[in-house]
Amino acid sequence: MLFNKEGNGGKELRELLGFIDADTNFNKWSTWLGLSVRQITELTGKEIFTRAEAFYQTDEYGNDKGNDDYLLVSKLQLANALFAYVKMIPSLDAGHGNDGRKKGIGDNEATLTALEQYKDEANILNLAYEALEDLLNFLEEKQFEEWTNAPVKKTLKSLVITKLSEFNEYFALGSSRMFFTMLPMIREVQETKIIPAITQTRLTDLLEAMKAETPTEEQDKLLTMLPLVRRPLVLASLALAIKRLPVEILPDGIVQTQITGSIREKRIATKEASRAVIDSLTDDANAAFAILQDYVAGLDGENLTERYVVPPSQKDGVKGFLF
Repeated sequence: MLFNKEGNGGKELRELLGFIDADTNFNKWSTWLGLSVRQITELTGKEIFTRAEAFYQTDEYGNDKGNDDYLLVSKLQLANALFAYVKMIPSLDAGHGNDGRKKGIGDNEATLTALEQYKDEANILNLAYEALEDLLNFLEEKQFEEWTNAPVKKTLKSLVITKLSEFNEYFALGSSRMFFTMLPMIREVQETKIIPAITQTRLTDLLEAMKAETPTEEQDKLLTMLPLVRRPLVLASLALAIKRLPVEILPDGIVQTQITGSIREKRIATKEASRAVIDSLTDDANAAFAILQDYVAGLDGENLTERYVVPPSQKDGVKGFLF
């Protein structure tokens, strides 16, 4: 665990979050901190957390707050604490006794309305995702060995989209957290849509060409097909992600609705907005797949260099849908 060094867990949490009570009891947090680690390591891999935990327990920890490992611990702690707090909040609002749940209110206190509670919990969850985003960007910057060997980084080696900047050329996602979360869906679309369109042999050759420091003439010809492959892959995988993932996980702007009524009305509007975004992305992806299929069909008997591949248009960079 990355907390409670020398029994100062409550103090660490107060200094880290800033908005919890000065007399925070660490014992109430311990279980939820442990359970919340998985939300982080599913993306970062367990090894980077193990590295941070080992450094946290050393006498060196805290001597140099500009040290990369110290910063790694701090960023992991913040994401860990916020995800844990999201789990704790509903139960903190109620006292649990032998005869059920009760709500205790002080003389000068008032409970939040259901809408206020929803907004507060949604804000803390957003903060947790922002902390995770910051952590992933830090890992990408520092390239710790434990990170470069993480499962998500290994998955990228088998994809025609190898980094967020390449994804952003076709849809301005702008989120490392979302990009790494989507990798299973990107891989699925590549296997079920791209390979049938271009064949496994061409995909293998394309991946080799992407890795080549000095591509051959034939590899250069093959690489001109890359934009036609990436565009439908991005659009179709994003549609799949919106369909499968909870809307709370998505970055702001992809599916966005305003709270104008009840929480139930908000959820209904969000569901309808998500469906509209999925339909729009699917239509665009199908059109892009058709262009790719026509291009591949024309490869036999044609000189690849004579074909002009349209680069990503300005439309591809547009981010999000507002309802």
